[in-house]
Amino acid sequence: GALSFEFIFKGKKLISNSGYFQDFKNKFNLISKSTAAHSTLILENHSSCSFNINSKYKNIENGLKVSNKNIVNKKNYWLIKASHNGYLKKFGVIHERCLEFFSENNKLLGKDRIISKKDYVSKKFDIRFHMIPGVKLTKTLDNKTILIKIENSGWKFTSNYGAINIERGIYFGNKNLFSENENICISGLIENSDQEIKWELEKIQ
Repeated sequence: GALSFEFIFKGKKLISNSGYFQDFKNKFNLISKSTAAHSTLILENHSSCSFNINSKYKNIENGLKVSNKNIVNKKNYWLIKASHNGYLKKFGVIHERCLEFFSENNKLLGKDRIISKKDYVSKKFDIRFHMIPGVKLTKTLDNKTILIKIENSGWKFTSNYGAINIERGIYFGNKNLFSENENICISGLIENSDQEIKWELEKIQ
């Protein structure tokens, strides 16, 4: 789940990861540690790092390096930016993520860059934003906006990159239990030039 994040508004979780299934003997343990179960970018359903499944404790087998880290924290604004090389060897790209939050407007701006390198391979990418069970998602007719309703507020999610979809998922937030949840997904294909997928989360009520 490299560069994944969670977003909480007034004590209520708006964007989540899928949680951790603690029973290491169950297949859900490995699934819960996969990149697909986190709110970040994934290529060809391939995790950015992998675990040794023959190990009792699922040790990391193929790791990654996080670099170019930048953190800004001001009164009404914060920024987090970093990149990782978990997809460089297999797909020839670097993933860079930038998150900016403007507290006066309750607006979160995100940018995910796919930076092509020498051994570029055209593959499908997905950027997922997981919700906890009970969060209500509604897609608008133009397929460009997702409305999000949580217990204490309403939000809208938009992106500059094609259509946005709502997917079913699995949430492991309770010990060794799972339940259905939903996630927002932006999908596309890697191009042979750098791509920048912009998205925005803004409070509307």
